[in-house]
Amino acid sequence: MSRQFRKWGVGLLGGLLIFSLWCCPSLVLAQGENKPIKVFVRLKMDDNKQPLAFQTALGKYAKGDVKIDLIGVVHIGEQQYYEKFNELFKNYDVVLYEAAGGPIKSKPSVLDSLDPLAILYGSLASNMKVREQMKVIDYTTNNFVHADIRGEDIPEVLNKRGDNLFTLFLTIMADIMREHNLAQAKLKAEGKKAAPFDLLALFRAPESGYKMRLGMARELARAEPTLGLGKTVDSLLLDERNQACLKVLKQQLKAGKKKIAIFYGAAHMPDFEQKLMKEYGMEPQGVEWFTAWDLVDPKMKEKKDK
Repeated sequence: MSRQFRKWGVGLLGGLLIFSLWCCPSLVLAQGENKPIKVFVRLKMDDNKQPLAFQTALGKYAKGDVKIDLIGVVHIGEQQYYEKFNELFKNYDVVLYEAAGGPIKSKPSVLDSLDPLAILYGSLASNMKVREQMKVIDYTTNNFVHADIRGEDIPEVLNKRGDNLFTLFLTIMADIMREHNLAQAKLKAEGKKAAPFDLLALFRAPESGYKMRLGMARELARAEPTLGLGKTVDSLLLDERNQACLKVLKQQLKAGKKKIAIFYGAAHMPDFEQKLMKEYGMEPQGVEWFTAWDLVDPKMKEKKDK
């Protein structure tokens, strides 16, 4: 398989994952101290129901002396958000991380910045006035282990489905439109106004980073445990990659590792949580929340400073 095929194949997967963040239908699930988290993102609100921050969850699970933490993350966030994770990672025997395409062997270079996925992340981060995960997280530490599909795995994954990149794109676009039509039909049935399908909405940044963070946070906080873009995307972006990660988890457990972190996008975590509990017999031990984006209205900050 050519290097160009791998680059654009991985770029397509990453781009679709970003796009999915804006298209998920709403669902609210209860959370408890020692109960399944189910949704690994939330909007932190003040007493007046105004947003303070967009947060992601670290779920804790244990069985005997084995402890596994699910560290959900968004791939663009504030500097201190990722710096806290860098410090936290030092406490684990091993950190299983996602990187569709292959291991991350060094910090991003100038050539890496020309990758289509890097360009997309960079544009979003710039508009939202935050940082890119890849530029802050230290992937070179000794306890980091790649646990995702590799570039050479992509053709096999696609062939197993009877797909190539072209048919995959067409199938996914059909799924997206189908899910959108179903969501709009539901809105109409409820007497609510249906919005027209707008594929380019993702790339039209609002006037300020604050407004863009707030809009994106509200969408993410309403997300289902699936991506809401149809079976093709859910299977490819969640199931296939999660299976690859769990395969590495089994290897690390067999090697005697006792304190393990799975560091993946928050959309992957509900499936990981279910499998840890059902297939590994892990019990929830609590949850800790990390602020990815400050959502306090800048105008309110100005008033407090005066």
